[in-house]
Amino acid sequence: MHRRDRCALPLALGFALFALHVLLSETETTTPLDGRAHAPGGRARAAAGAPAPSLLPDARAGDELRFFVIGDWGAPRERTECKATQRLVARAMELVARRAGPAFVLSLGDAFYLNGVRSEHDGRLDEVFDETFAHAPSLAALPWLSVLGNHDCRGNVSALLRAGSRPRADAPGGSRAFVLPARHWAWAWRGAGDAGGGNGGHDAGRGGGARFAFVDTCSLVCAPGAEAFEEPSVLADVERVLREPARSAARRAALAAAEARWPPSASRPLGLNATLGRQSECRRMPARSRAAPRARDEQLAWLSEQLRAARAARAWSIVAGHSPIRSAGAGHGDYPQLLRALAPRLQAGGAHLYLAGDEHSLQHAHERGVHLLVLGAGGGLNLHPLQPAARAPRVRWAAAALGFASVRLSASRLALSVYTVSRSDGAGSVGRVLDDAGEPHTVRAAHGLVLERRADGSVEEVWR
Repeated sequence: MHRRDRCALPLALGFALFALHVLLSETETTTPLDGRAHAPGGRARAAAGAPAPSLLPDARAGDELRFFVIGDWGAPRERTECKATQRLVARAMELVARRAGPAFVLSLGDAFYLNGVRSEHDGRLDEVFDETFAHAPSLAALPWLSVLGNHDCRGNVSALLRAGSRPRADAPGGSRAFVLPARHWAWAWRGAGDAGGGNGGHDAGRGGGARFAFVDTCSLVCAPGAEAFEEPSVLADVERVLREPARSAARRAALAAAEARWPPSASRPLGLNATLGRQSECRRMPARSRAAPRARDEQLAWLSEQLRAARAARAWSIVAGHSPIRSAGAGHGDYPQLLRALAPRLQAGGAHLYLAGDEHSLQHAHERGVHLLVLGAGGGLNLHPLQPAARAPRVRWAAAALGFASVRLSASRLALSVYTVSRSDGAGSVGRVLDDAGEPHTVRAAHGLVLERRADGSVEEVWR
């Protein structure tokens, strides 16, 4: 395998070796922290839904909103092969942006591999964006509306929130690219027809723009008590493995015994390794990055309020978080914490889309009215292989390929296209981009989803 391809191709040996690598590494981050996390109910809660207006897109611009979605894209500086794939995806985004004209980029977390940032002045804050903007200048002047990823949560979260809450003086137009004002926050697009409040100039039956809720899955998955959603017997074996010293023969032996007790099955597609990966990752986060149980509960209550407001306004309801609810990937699989705590709220609240990353692939599932998109193939780290189709029956489409999504919506229509970047040709090609070695890669509209709002306010899928 060529060095430049290590971040572009799926892991040939699957998640088992990935989990082993995680297990044999240190379980605590060494990133220094120099700030305090927001206390539950304190500044983070007050800021949720109210970032500085100068950081955001124009909420009343035009009758149509266009934006890109990408996850897991901020390659670590020590991984030169991954930085090459980050640049490749950036070139593909630039190609599509020239025609699509996005108003912003929705970033699904893990922009700061591997251990987040140390402070609000950390050079990584500019470095990852400069790496992209050098190859995608059309995106440089746009706000990147963001959520926390698990790798971001390994670092100084409070510093990251401070950096994401104020403009950067040297950014185009005086606007900072990176926007993350709180662990969870919201933004609404009303369109040119809305003079403020309600549906404004929109046809009441056709909806009132779009409402975005950005959630913090670090706390939903890793807050104290969240491990209760794991299968108790499997969790007990995982705890026994993680008690052994990292890189030790005892840990290897405990892992082998646990894997033998919990092989892959229909009900547990990744065997022990999904639980192992989640619990190992949570231990890599500083305690104050995981948030407290109270903060997790407050976030879920806040989300229910956001969903109710979107439904009352007949707006498109879009929720973005880092970790997926459902996944056909062999990197993480389904998240029980999100299946139990987040999915029911999305379904009851009438959410239309849940956009996630974390799994390094591209996927589309649909469950109880909610379309679940995984868009974590931004090139920041290696791609994850996919599970056999029979193990992920709820997933409509999946590809272990680099890529991103483009969304175009109006009061009555939402269209999402997933673009892949690969050496193979196929239907839906929109052009080619060159990698660092000058080799061509095809950018292809590989999958799509179209929702339409009817006169009675109901939403119908008209094409996929």
